[in-house]
Amino acid sequence: MRLVKRYSLCVVGLMILAVSLSGCTSLQEYVQNGFKVGPDYGRPPAPVAQNWIDVGDPRVRTESDEHSQWWRVFNDPALDSLVCSAYLQNLTLRQAGMRVREASCGMRPATKLLTIHSS
Repeated sequence: MRLVKRYSLCVVGLMILAVSLSGCTSLQEYVQNGFKVGPDYGRPPAPVAQNWIDVGDPRVRTESDEHSQWWRVFNDPALDSLVCSAYLQNLTLRQAGMRVREASCGMRPATKLLTIHSS
């Protein structure tokens, strides 16, 4: 048992010696630098051009395409009807929010809450 303790102390000592001789900064210097690498670390410059290199080339287009109806490129009536059906079944943000609220509260749908009884 005593041999294991002595061996582990020796390993820890060698590790401390290796770290101190490896060129790493001291803990105090590391804290003073704000945990940054090196004593005078600064972000490297990353210049970005205002335009593309080929901005003057007439073959290069700068405007974006209209992709809101991308499926029409396939000229497929079945795909057109599927997308149309999906749009018709799409909920508004308010409707989706109300469904989430109903589900989270464990409530019945709001239409059942608004019943009028006359006597």
